[in-house]
Amino acid sequence: MDAARVRRLSPRARAGHVVAKVAVGLAMVWSVAACVSLVRRVQHGQTDFSVYYRSALAVQGGVGPEFYRQTDEPTGWLYCIPPPGTMLFAYMPWLSIGAAAAVWGLLNLALLALCGWALWRIVGRLERHRRLYQSAAPWALFLLLILSTDSLQVGQFSVLFVACWLVYLAVDHELLGAALLALPATIKLYPALLWGAPMALRDWRRVRWLAPTTLVISLVLPLALYGARLPGMWQGFFAATLFGGAKSRLMVSLNPSLATQQSLDVTLLRYLADLPDFAQTHPGFPHLRLDAGLVLGLVALLKLCILVATAVAAWRLGVRARRRPRWTALLMLALWSAAMWLLLPDTKSRYAVYLFAAWLPLLAMTAAQRGRSWRYAGYCVLLALGVASVVQAMPHALRLYGPACFASLAIWAILLRTAWRELPDAVSGASDLVNQPNH
Repeated sequence: MDAARVRRLSPRARAGHVVAKVAVGLAMVWSVAACVSLVRRVQHGQTDFSVYYRSALAVQGGVGPEFYRQTDEPTGWLYCIPPPGTMLFAYMPWLSIGAAAAVWGLLNLALLALCGWALWRIVGRLERHRRLYQSAAPWALFLLLILSTDSLQVGQFSVLFVACWLVYLAVDHELLGAALLALPATIKLYPALLWGAPMALRDWRRVRWLAPTTLVISLVLPLALYGARLPGMWQGFFAATLFGGAKSRLMVSLNPSLATQQSLDVTLLRYLADLPDFAQTHPGFPHLRLDAGLVLGLVALLKLCILVATAVAAWRLGVRARRRPRWTALLMLALWSAAMWLLLPDTKSRYAVYLFAAWLPLLAMTAAQRGRSWRYAGYCVLLALGVASVVQAMPHALRLYGPACFASLAIWAILLRTAWRELPDAVSGASDLVNQPNH
């Protein structure tokens, strides 16, 4: 927000702006501290980045398809990053693990700066809702930094993915936009759900570039690193990650005893299934006695319903794209981000930043309630509790009850309702005048 506009604000609004700036400054310091923490923690070998570093050493040593059937020796974790992802580790074998982590941390700080630029550009180009999003922008930046903290501490890819999605909204180049959506999908597969945004927007020029850019990133570029090993590496990745039975990465992630695990799958397993090991550890936890296989089948059906409802609402919302293309695209990305989070089998706090785009419309809704003290306070409390749940800033015992699962389900439901209530262009003009938000 520029200085001239700040001077025109009421004293109360100016005070809020100062508080937001202080909060952003503290969050920036916290982000730097998280990167410093990463450099310290890698020395103990118990972070995601430590596994990446050992993966880079294995790749340099000529590892083949058997790589994905092995576990990381210090942690016991499965290797699950496909060949395009390991390309980003190519610099690591030339440095010590601490120096490599420092480079990774600096890269993530640069990506956060890129996210800030993209956010500023997106908000500045919005249509009717621009003033609401501008007033919420400092808090949005604060939220981005808070949600990124755990990812920075363990060295995850999460900040990279969010940077790709935000820059996708900020740029108008079809090929670049498609590449930004393709890169996360080639590293972890499930971000391909975000491809639903350009499809529902009928942005066919970007959609037609998705397949060729994905092929280039997943096959052509890794040839420089793997050569003739590449086909076998891809085969080994799919075999071990998705089709490896009970030992696959997909099934290993469904561990109800981990309080950090708050996916829809695990939360419903805790409440509905008969799990002797979990019941023995937590005898007071309320639950039914359904078969675990039946519960997983019900969860799969529920996820299918979430996917279908999201796709229908997004396709319906896409009718508005010509009238308010940038706001519609932002809401579309928010809706698909929330749906992706619900469909994931593994939703730890290190992935919380995936939901950042989903929080943006909720921040704007909160800004719209200024001047209505009780409703504004209610929205702020809702946001605070939701963020605390997703980043898991609460006691271990409370996390077992799945607050992050229910918070993200509520976010998705709000966004789905917002997208569904948008009227066709023929009758939206009068509705826009009647439903003008408070500024």
